[in-house]
Amino acid sequence: MKEGRWDKSGVDHSAQEALAKEAKRRGLPEHVLEAAKAVPTDLVQSIVNDFRTGPSQPSSIASPSKPKVEPKKGTGW
Repeated sequence: MKEGRWDKSGVDHSAQEALAKEAKRRGLPEHVLEAAKAVPTDLVQSIVNDFRTGPSQPSSIASPSKPKVEPKKGTGW
């Protein structure tokens, strides 16, 4: 049989069952609890703190762009 996305041969079923029970106890979907366990809390806090002041200003090492010159308006004739 071909291994693929739906292959369950490497799954620890007892760990999945424990995760499902904990998720149900907390009132969360399993995937949310699994994601929360996959990322360290300090990393999430750091990301949140980075965005508390809003998005940062764009920066570039390129020279500043020249101001756009608006075309002179005529009568069209």
